[in-house]
Amino acid sequence: MPTYPIKCACGYAGDAVARVRDMDQDGKVPCPECGQHAEQDYSRKTINNTNTRFTLTRQRSWAEGYNPRTAREAQRLFGDRGGQCIDPLTGVVTFKDRHEQQMYERRKRELSEKADRRRKAKGLKTTADLSSE
Repeated sequence: MPTYPIKCACGYAGDAVARVRDMDQDGKVPCPECGQHAEQDYSRKTINNTNTRFTLTRQRSWAEGYNPRTAREAQRLFGDRGGQCIDPLTGVVTFKDRHEQQMYERRKRELSEKADRRRKAKGLKTTADLSSE
């Protein structure tokens, strides 16, 4: 079960172990001291990322990838700011270091924003419109 850092009205401040189904609609977690639902203390909440370093080999992205038929076009669109990460034959995306990954993510965001501006100018739905549906 996950742990949640909380601050309760009873004065308890610390971690509470709880199931997601124990939370109320506002995301409050039961206090281990008094049982009342307490606010989560987001200032103490952390997210651990286990993939924080790269070895000498390139790291494959499990979140990114392209169809082999469109990989060359994606590589061209990304240019020198991420295009080298895309294998033109397989569409697999790999990064040699954190800087290369950040460049790729930055360029991907720029391309997405540019596409959204074009969609908006044509009166079509943007990425934000589609995600809010």
